[in-house]
Amino acid sequence: MAAIHLGFLPSRVSTQAELEFVRKTAVCIPWHQGCTKREYGSLIFIGHHPPAEVYILPVGKKAGLVLKTFTAAVTLLGDDPINYRLVDCETVLKKRAKNGVFLSRLSCTTYNLIGSMVTAVQKGLTE
Repeated sequence: MAAIHLGFLPSRVSTQAELEFVRKTAVCIPWHQGCTKREYGSLIFIGHHPPAEVYILPVGKKAGLVLKTFTAAVTLLGDDPINYRLVDCETVLKKRAKNGVFLSRLSCTTYNLIGSMVTAVQKGLTE
């Protein structure tokens, strides 16, 4: 999702050929293979997309704990959690495929669903 948000990948594809192009392009993105267990719970800066900075937050198997900790830390640092847009792309992907999703199994429909989530977040940032 971060790659779509930053414009590395399109938010929509219309054909399998376009999706195949996205697959080939995605392997060039440094974080395309996911994160290590060591990175769980760490905010990882990915890039700028005005008016916001884009991070990924790998959560592992204890997403609730990581998100609670993140929210508490933001509050303790004097910021309001409402200023952050956290998008759970893992849930969307898991609902769409058995045993998780790999980019090679991604359908145009699922990819476009993810792209529409990114577009909604971008729209929310400018309102």
